[in-house]
Amino acid sequence: MHRRIVDKIRAEPALFAIVRDNLERWRGQVTPGTQIYLDAWQALVDQGIDACLGMALERSERGYAMRQSSPFAGVLTNKERWEVLRQFNQSHETR
Repeated sequence: MHRRIVDKIRAEPALFAIVRDNLERWRGQVTPGTQIYLDAWQALVDQGIDACLGMALERSERGYAMRQSSPFAGVLTNKERWEVLRQFNQSHETR
């Protein structure tokens, strides 16, 4: 999912505003346990689009944990999300 999101933001950098807006909106709505991840995402946003998108794709324990509180909601349309899920399911059915 995040690969598709990163590709879309790279093609349309203005979509990065969705990430900023999500973080701002969620700031007062999350549990203390989630706040640490939002703070980490905010620090990445403050470093710039490349740092933030790099974390979105990072294949590490930290990357997996960060994506559990991903601020990229709304970048993909519902149709795009369902297409990613359909492709994932098809690729895993043949195994």
